[in-house]
Amino acid sequence: MEAGLEFQKRIGIQILRSFSDLNMNEMKPIFSIDLRKKAQSPLECLRYLYLVNNDENYYRSQNVRPPLGTYNTSINRICQKVERFCLALVAYIQSEDKSGGQHSREVLVDAIELAIYSAAEHVSDIKLIAGSFYQSNSDAKKCKDNKLLLNEVERHKRFVSAMANAIKHTQSRIRLYGIECIHGGIPMKLHGYFIERVENGVIGPSVVFHNTQGKVFSISSLAWEILIFLLLCSRSLKKFLLTKNLISGPVDGPDEYFRRAAASAIALPLFSFDEDHPFSKVTICIASENGGEKIAGNSIYGSIANRWNTACSMQFGDQEWGFQGDSVSTEFSIGYPNKVNLQHWT
Repeated sequence: MEAGLEFQKRIGIQILRSFSDLNMNEMKPIFSIDLRKKAQSPLECLRYLYLVNNDENYYRSQNVRPPLGTYNTSINRICQKVERFCLALVAYIQSEDKSGGQHSREVLVDAIELAIYSAAEHVSDIKLIAGSFYQSNSDAKKCKDNKLLLNEVERHKRFVSAMANAIKHTQSRIRLYGIECIHGGIPMKLHGYFIERVENGVIGPSVVFHNTQGKVFSISSLAWEILIFLLLCSRSLKKFLLTKNLISGPVDGPDEYFRRAAASAIALPLFSFDEDHPFSKVTICIASENGGEKIAGNSIYGSIANRWNTACSMQFGDQEWGFQGDSVSTEFSIGYPNKVNLQHWT
């Protein structure tokens, strides 16, 4: 694997033994995702949305769904797309040595972009939910609780919105990256992505989006980026709802789609390239009937069912970039990742 030796020397390997080791001096939000039947939903606002008194809400006059209906529709749409993108990544990994790899690549890119778009739309859905508690927009703008909610959601959405805007407004697309490696005696490939953009006739990673954040990001960490975005927004929305007059409760609501999306993300190898892994911002605790070993339905190396070996180094081989030709352009800028961080379930 001589082609990867220079890469290995240049970036080094950072083995992160536990996601809880990151930013240990900072208090991080903790979220528990319980995949067992009849477990409490990790989406903390959900049970309080069930307690909203719709007779005192202004959703009808605003021609929108009731708050719970808006939330369920938004969450279900996003989580279905995240699950689809995780399954597409698994299919792509499994198809690399078979015919149909190009088709799997196209399916994966489309699935990633759809998941990003749907996640970015969640911000508007939260604004609709919050706005339905006020008779007018002016009343909403004056309310400190509403301002606090929207400010928090603005912080939560930065990464997701930046990606969606980069793709939507600059005619950019997600492009895939892969590098062969051997870890613990197991040959495999690490899969990443970058946002492609044309700069002065040269096709390469967007200098706007990738200028300070690195040239390559991990595909599997993107799934967690979206799910954690939903969890953070849900906690902020819960705090907002607790300032309102709710009926007696609380009750637990179903969240089948989020659990399925989380189970699909757990099946993926846990690592990052140049980006800070989402687990650097929060701590995720998984509960299941079997400790997570059989959640995924597969045993891809690096996933919760087949965890990284913590006592060995990694050797690198060939790399590939998923540029798409247009029969005209001849100049391409290659973006190399600067690091690889292996994340460990503990």
